[in-house]
Amino acid sequence: MNTKITTETLTVLEQNLEGTDQSQPLLGLREREIELLCHLKTNPTENEIGDEMCIARKSVENYKKRIADKLKLKGRRAVVKFVLKKLQAI
Repeated sequence: MNTKITTETLTVLEQNLEGTDQSQPLLGLREREIELLCHLKTNPTENEIGDEMCIARKSVENYKKRIADKLKLKGRRAVVKFVLKKLQAI
């Protein structure tokens, strides 16, 4: 994963969430979770994300679930909506 893209993604997320109850959990996101957020921005399927990240589709689902929990979102679909809404600037 391109470190610059990961850093830019995290920066945009932090800016978009500043002052909300979702800003603090970003500090707890791991690099692979941020990488997944980058992949979600292009809106591929879970199978495509898994292929790109060299992980199983089920692992992609698990990452989405953990991200949802950390960002206090309601489920995996909410993670996709969150990414599409908050990462438009990148």
